[in-house]
Amino acid sequence: MLRAALWLGTLGVVGIIGACGSDGTSAVGDTGDADFDTGSLSDVVITYDTSPADTGGSPDGDTPVDTADGSGDFGEPCNRNTDCDSGWCVQGPGGYVCTKLCEEICPSGYDCKSISAGGADIAFVCVPDLTCTPVEGPDYPGDGLDTNCDGIDGEVDNGVFVARNGDDEASGTITTPLQTISAAIARAVATDKRDVYVASGVYSESVVLAEGKGVYGGYSGDYAVREPEVLETAILGDPPTTEAPAAISCVGLGAPGAEERTVVHGFTIFGANAANTPGANSYAVYLRDCGPSVELRENRILGGAGGNGQPGASGDDGQDGVSGQDGAGAYDVGEFTGAGARICNAGHALIGGAGAALVCSDGTNVSGGSGGDSACPSFGTAPEGAASGDPGAGPAPGDGGTPGWDLRIDTSNTNNCARCLAPPDNHPFSAGLGQQGTPGDDGDAGQGCDVEGGGVVDGHWVGDPGAGGGDGVHGAGGGGGGSGGGVQVDGTNCRVLDSAYGTDVGGSGGGGGSGGCLGHGGDGGRSGGGSFGIFVTFSSESNALPVLVDNVIRRGTGGFGGAGGPGGAGGVPGLGAPGGASGEGASNTFCAFAGGTGGDGGRGGHGGGGGGGCGGASYGIYVWGTGAQADLDPLEAMNAFEAGGSGGDGGAGGASLGLSGSDGATGASADTNF
Repeated sequence: MLRAALWLGTLGVVGIIGACGSDGTSAVGDTGDADFDTGSLSDVVITYDTSPADTGGSPDGDTPVDTADGSGDFGEPCNRNTDCDSGWCVQGPGGYVCTKLCEEICPSGYDCKSISAGGADIAFVCVPDLTCTPVEGPDYPGDGLDTNCDGIDGEVDNGVFVARNGDDEASGTITTPLQTISAAIARAVATDKRDVYVASGVYSESVVLAEGKGVYGGYSGDYAVREPEVLETAILGDPPTTEAPAAISCVGLGAPGAEERTVVHGFTIFGANAANTPGANSYAVYLRDCGPSVELRENRILGGAGGNGQPGASGDDGQDGVSGQDGAGAYDVGEFTGAGARICNAGHALIGGAGAALVCSDGTNVSGGSGGDSACPSFGTAPEGAASGDPGAGPAPGDGGTPGWDLRIDTSNTNNCARCLAPPDNHPFSAGLGQQGTPGDDGDAGQGCDVEGGGVVDGHWVGDPGAGGGDGVHGAGGGGGGSGGGVQVDGTNCRVLDSAYGTDVGGSGGGGGSGGCLGHGGDGGRSGGGSFGIFVTFSSESNALPVLVDNVIRRGTGGFGGAGGPGGAGGVPGLGAPGGASGEGASNTFCAFAGGTGGDGGRGGHGGGGGGGCGGASYGIYVWGTGAQADLDPLEAMNAFEAGGSGGDGGAGGASLGLSGSDGATGASADTNF
């Protein structure tokens, strides 16, 4: 029922006598049944009804806005009767205006109404016509007008209604609304309704749009009033899924020339808080392959928080090396012929200590070399090849130790029994040590991500990860120790009980330790998830953009980049084993020398730490995949941006005993990416 008002007097009131007839014409001369004593004219608002049944009225508390400009002419704004030259201030469609007494015909848009001025006096005043007159054509919501006069901004018979106290099993009419927007869109599709009308409240759901269906928020509980800024209607997006990645999702809708528009109008839209989902993006609005028949108008859009990037995996530690085995100690053979000559043969030789055996997981052999064998002594002759320690295995292994030359005791003169003759030409009688295997180089440090903006893969924003750290290099095996010099005893003297003071075999060499295996590099940290108010992407180049107008957009915060993974430690090297002991201290072996100690293996190189991932980006509007002719400037110019969140911090570089990774860059942050 439409209402109007007359400003007439402070102490007294006058009533409307005339009223609209059923055909909408003025019923001048109908006296009705309202007759008020005016008293003295002053400022009292008298409301009246335009229906024939109600010709009188009473004050309803309306207070006019102070819009008078002081001219007092017909049609000019007024606050009270005294503002008008005619003495009549009445309510019109857009506020209070000065009117005049009826003469022959009132101007267009005014009806002549009879009013009582007290007693039997009747006045005829031109009153604006407040009766709703339907306008031909569809009544689209969002313009604040009820052009089809059905009592709402929109079409009662062409919409599905939603309220927080509704029921998704209800019919979805204005009196029996549904409870969720998603259910209402599905009902609109099933019943071929054009619109969904949503009463104010908070709706915790993610909404997927349907072709040609408009969704309008900001309605009062009875849907008679639509004021989105006052009757706030909020959509809080659920955690993202493949089907519904955003609070509002649109996929493949609104191609040019679509029969009906797909509209979102008058909502406060919150992107989901994806902070607890590693690397997840938060989109308030996600538009994939959506064209110009998709429209977002007069919404407030707030990006949520992106998820923190996953840290890089730690590099595996290298296998530790193995130690070599000891050589055998020098000894007196103590065997003689019947004539008293010393006996020594191959059966009296000493085998060198075994080198440590190790093959790393990639098949690289980093074993230590075996120690040199100690054979029967042969004074003045170069030691046999087996007397030298074997080299280790692997990259740059340690060499084997050289053998000692044999010495001599000549017992033909008993005065020589305690005298050893050194090898000729100053050849060494001491065994050489096995050489250490070369340590493996450390792996390279992983480079932190330095590409802030990221890109789109399969329709979603993906930030750049940090680079993985390099693997170390295997340590090499140590060389085996050489054998020690033995003692050749000539003659038949200097025997004791036929069991001592025979030929002396020198100590054999100790085995070399194996190298340690390499440590593996840590993986790079992943990018933090991005935060986007409106995300627009196309699978193939397109110049047909969705319509984004009069939205207020606030960025959310991108997730932190993931930390780089720690580098694995290189394997600890195996130790070289001691050579066989010398005969020093015993009267029968005092001149036999020890075998050489095997060389230690080289440690495995440490893996490099992984680089940190970039922080997640933060954009108000992000557009990807448009053609060269696409005009993006209006998207920025026709929307407003509030100060808000920022790109996420880059992830820290992974630690390493060798070379640690570097940190990732902070995520990009801007109102738009264009």
